[in-house]
Amino acid sequence: MPKNEQNWDFWSYVPSYWHCSTRSLINNRNRKRKRKKVGSRSSTYYFSEYVSEYFPQSFLPPNYDVSEFKPLQPEVTEDFPTTFGESPRIPHIIHQTYKDTLIPNKFVQYVKTFAKYNPNWKYYFWTDESARKLIAERHPDFLSTWDNYRSGLNKADALRYIVLYEFGGIYADIDVENMRSLDRATMKYTCIFPPEPLEQAILRLQLHYLINNAIMMCRPKHPFLKQIISALPHFRPMADPIDLAGPCFVTSQFLSYKNITGDQYSSEKEPGIDRSPYFYSGSLSNEHENGVYVPNTRYFLDTLDTHEPGPHMYQQKCTSSFEKLPLYQQRACADLQRRGIHRQSSKYVFTIHNWSQTYTKQEGLDHLSEPGPVDIHLIVPHVNIY
Repeated sequence: MPKNEQNWDFWSYVPSYWHCSTRSLINNRNRKRKRKKVGSRSSTYYFSEYVSEYFPQSFLPPNYDVSEFKPLQPEVTEDFPTTFGESPRIPHIIHQTYKDTLIPNKFVQYVKTFAKYNPNWKYYFWTDESARKLIAERHPDFLSTWDNYRSGLNKADALRYIVLYEFGGIYADIDVENMRSLDRATMKYTCIFPPEPLEQAILRLQLHYLINNAIMMCRPKHPFLKQIISALPHFRPMADPIDLAGPCFVTSQFLSYKNITGDQYSSEKEPGIDRSPYFYSGSLSNEHENGVYVPNTRYFLDTLDTHEPGPHMYQQKCTSSFEKLPLYQQRACADLQRRGIHRQSSKYVFTIHNWSQTYTKQEGLDHLSEPGPVDIHLIVPHVNIY
């Protein structure tokens, strides 16, 4: 990889068939254009965020039936794959981050759930200050990249890979809600990177799948995390956060790590006992010490982002343009028809992502309509801060 970022070439480090960057930039620009502001400057909110609650859930033309289309992944009728009577392969450590120790009130209840359902786990909370200290001590070559990131979001994305590499455990955004003990998820695999809802990636970004980074878990010193950290400096010039260090960046690294070619990216695998999605995810065994398991979305990231224009765009695309869509997008429409936008989680779900989209809010207007923030020490008394 080149050391001089002035000569950096994005396409040299991303497979030629990978177009997440172009698609995400177009979609983000369209999303910003379509938002309609309502209210005064001191109480600005986006009307589109509240529309989807009343959205009619019809995603197939009347002359089509969902039974004509194979689902994108198996139905989940059993609990998460695990083993018994062995030590966990992923350490029982929870990592969460924010710019400081004062957590916005709307996230407090979500944070509490991790301590509630995992009382014997270590809990690490990372602030901008403690994060920079860790990087200076253990990844000094990365410090310049860290200091020159354009936003706190970029730093938050990069930090999660570093803390998992150094300590192992589970990372979760503070808008993720834990629904039950995570013990079971740590036994069988050494690294788990859940994808976001498949319909969302397919219809919003025209991608077959997108590896999300809102929740992920791994053993320390895993080579996939090492590759991710090594690649971060070369993606810093990217304009969009999801390409710079976010989900599109992670997906590109996943394709590279698994040596997945263009044809393989869009191909399917035979149904297996691991209940993972049907897309091909490489030849390395999921249970290998260096493997990366991509689970069924039902376990960790089953909820859709219902901020507009997503739901209306899905319906328009799925009904008005259905016959022009490629088969994988038609299947996504059929899956939306089966399950709808607002979903009931099964008893097997570990976490719920609440898609707060704090990175789209105006600086300084985030919390005007809610009670003040709460210190993390009051939320999780046994918190560890580096």
